[in-house]
Amino acid sequence: MYSRIDLSAEISKVIAETTGRKHPDWITEAVMRMHKPPEGSDADFYRFGARAYVREAVAAQLRRVKLSADVVPDSQLVLEGFERLQKEYLVEEDGAKVSIPIEEMTDAQLMDKHAELRAMGAGCYLHADEIVRYLAWRHESDNSRASGSHPEN
Repeated sequence: MYSRIDLSAEISKVIAETTGRKHPDWITEAVMRMHKPPEGSDADFYRFGARAYVREAVAAQLRRVKLSADVVPDSQLVLEGFERLQKEYLVEEDGAKVSIPIEEMTDAQLMDKHAELRAMGAGCYLHADEIVRYLAWRHESDNSRASGSHPEN
């Protein structure tokens, strides 16, 4: 019986054989061509459903290269000689997230990633500071209740 694991393996194979840009629609079509299309009155329905499912599975695998704040990055994604620089990045092209090898990215695309990472970093620091602020507020609220300064009945 064909499974999600089989589909993931086929997608991985197509991605590995694809040089340059990895567009999710192209990969989806390559996987779809590996299988005999259904026949009969419901064939269009099953093709539609299969294509949508395969497309989502492709997108999930391509998202592996999405920017991450992980302390330890996935070593398979890191360009040799660097600690965090990825071999490829997701870039929006014509409404789709396309995985592009770093050597094929334009300077403008790389500077966009730079700006995105800086914004992510600033957002992460703000988020972390708000956690500390929330803890202080919560402890202050707990102390106020414990001392009876806020009647709750």
